[in-house]
Order: sequence, then C-alpha cells, then structure tokens
Amino acid sequence: MAGSIVKAALGAALAFGVGLGAVTSAEAQQKITLTFVRAGDSATVARVFDPIIKAFEAENPNIKIQSIPMGFDEANRRLPLMAATGQLPDVTLPPDSLSATLATDGAFLRLEGKLSEELVKDVPKPMWGVPCAATPDQLYGVPANAGALVLWYNVKVFRAAGLDPDKPPRTWDEFIAAAKAIKAKAGADGYGMNGFARNDIMDLFGAFVASRAGIWYWDEKKNAVKVDASVGEALDFMRSLVEQGLTQTSIESYNRADTRALLRDGKVGMTIDGPWAIGALKQAVDISSPDSAFRTTRLPGLSAPGATSLNVSCYNISARTKQPAMALKFVEFLSRPDHMLAHAQGYGVVPVRTSVLNSDPFAKQPWQALAAAAANPSVPAKPGVSNMSLVETVIPSAVQSVLLGKA
Repeated sequence: MAGSIVKAALGAALAFGVGLGAVTSAEAQQKITLTFVRAGDSATVARVFDPIIKAFEAENPNIKIQSIPMGFDEANRRLPLMAATGQLPDVTLPPDSLSATLATDGAFLRLEGKLSEELVKDVPKPMWGVPCAATPDQLYGVPANAGALVLWYNVKVFRAAGLDPDKPPRTWDEFIAAAKAIKAKAGADGYGMNGFARNDIMDLFGAFVASRAGIWYWDEKKNAVKVDASVGEALDFMRSLVEQGLTQTSIESYNRADTRALLRDGKVGMTIDGPWAIGALKQAVDISSPDSAFRTTRLPGLSAPGATSLNVSCYNISARTKQPAMALKFVEFLSRPDHMLAHAQGYGVVPVRTSVLNSDPFAKQPWQALAAAAANPSVPAKPGVSNMSLVETVIPSAVQSVLLGKA
C-alpha cells in the first residue's frame, strides 16, 4: 500500500480519543431506528447479523436496527444514488472499492477522535490506511473484515497426482510442476482460473503482481494501472498458464464461484481464492476437520511464499445520519471481538482484530494460511476510484483480453 496513505491513517489512528462522545438526553429517551446495510447474500447476512442485531437491541432497548438486504451488484448501483440524494443508511458495510468512492464525495462521517482506544489498538495499524477506511487527510471507516487471496488445493487430487498434500507449492516453479502432474496423472486441470470479466479478476491480477514483484499494480499519482515491466511480467505469467493448458478451457466463462465448484468436485487441483470459498466448500465437508479434502497455503512467490492482494471492507457511517452517537455505538458493538469472530466464521472472512486473529480457530486449517496471508505483505485488491466502471468492466476486460491472447 502507498506509504502516504498508511502514514496519514496511522497518524489519525494514534490521535484517536477513548470514547464515542456523549449521547444526548433526547437520543437516550426516544425510540430510534438506525438503518443498516451489509452488502452481500441476503440469507447469509441475515443468518450472521440477525443474532448480533438482536443482542444490540437487547442492550439498547431504545434503538431499533432496520437491516436492509442488498447484494453486491445492487449495492454498487444503489448506494451512490442514495448518497447523492442524502438517503444513505446510517451504517453501511459497502463493497470495499465503493467506500473510498463515496468518501471522496463527503458521504461518510469523519471518525477522527470518535472511536474507542480498545478498538483502535486491537486493529493492526496498516488496516487503518486501506482505501475503505482512509484517504491521506481523513479517516471515515472502521475495518470490519479482510479477504486475502491464498492457494486452495484439493488433497484427494494431490494424492492422485502423486503429490504430497503436506508440502504444497511454495514457489511458482513448484506450482507449475504440481499443475503439470495433476494434468498428467489425476485426470483434472491443474489450476482453476476465474477469467470472467468482472471485478474479482482484479483481485487475482493484483495477487499475481504482488507475489511476483511485491508491488501494487495501481499508480496512485496517475490514477491508473502501472505500465511497467513488473506488471507486464505478471500478466505474461498468467497468460502462460492458459497457453500451457494448465487451466480449464474457456476460462472467460468462469467467475470465482465457478472455480470453487471445480475445486470441490475434483475437476481442478488448485485455485486461488479467499476465505469466501469456505461457505461453498463447507456444504460438502467439515472444512476445519484434519482430514478435510480442502486446504489452503500462502500464495507462491519467486523463491518463497509471496505477497498477495487483500480485500478489506469497512463499516462506514452516513455523514447525514441524524443519530451519529448511536450509529457509532452500533459500529463499536459490531466490531467487538465476539461479533467479529461470528462475522468471520459465518460469512467466510478474516477478522481484523489482533485478539481474534490470535484465537484458536485461526491456528487451524483452512484459516491458518488465510490469517497469515493477511498478516504478511499484501496490497489492496482494488483502488478507490470515482469511476466505478474502471473496476467493474474496463480493467477486468483488459486483463481477460491478455489471458485469452487478444492483447
């Protein structure tokens, strides 16, 4: 991540106060309704957040939380319109790249000096500088969860190919050797690549650039993808996997959810994904069992495990909320260690509080590598840009064209 953003965010975080500010007597006495959106699958959101919301309402009987269902694609369309008309929900957890876009337009409440010291100190300092939380001169988001890309692999396919599942690839050369063995001996494709032109291909692109060059692909000064040898080499390598026949055919028709199904069904031996794969895979097996067929390891690098791309989502509060103190209280409640753990395990994401990352569940498969990836060098998966078509269509289409040999 750019040093200027991190530096500014750290300065803001270290200057935070220790309380939420006084709740006015009017706020304490009247029945208040706060609107809340956690973008994502509505059934999953309800299963994970309804118990947390009920607990908050029990502690705060004068507050009612109205949870509004909104999928990711819908959120990318609706939230900018709601911001423009002053109708944003009081508390929102938007798609990660959208937070920065809305914040630059002044849509979110400034948070400097408004968060508890306990929360601030328990979230790793670099997290306060991610695009959904901060710009160089303001802080407007509370990190809620992270999703680091790691290498997922199918133990049964590895064994069928004569590979040791206890020794997954640590370098890209080892990765290619494993993919070739899977192709030759296991009757499966070595690597499942999501080549569908939508924003999750940018996570993949960012992970390859980070793991091979240790840099973010985004030029913050030019507000564009870097055009240099490192980015070009990473794209060439991605393309070479397709050319060598190590991926499934017609990669352009597969999104990340599709490649999870390929891994689950043993049609590919490996894929690169984040913690979101847990939700799909745990329906078939006990994903945390020692004999689970699905494991994770950190992304390969040139000579050792490399950097990766990291999605971080944040809780944001509307700048026009009529109940700022209560909204802050709700965000602090959502961010409590027990609620962050429930969010992580229920939604398939990585928590961002150190106390939770160090707890027992994250010392085991498949969480161990995911937590390690989030704690080691990483770059933001997507930039914060005002032109959302860049991350939704323009850059994804360009990356896909390279993978298909058209550019």
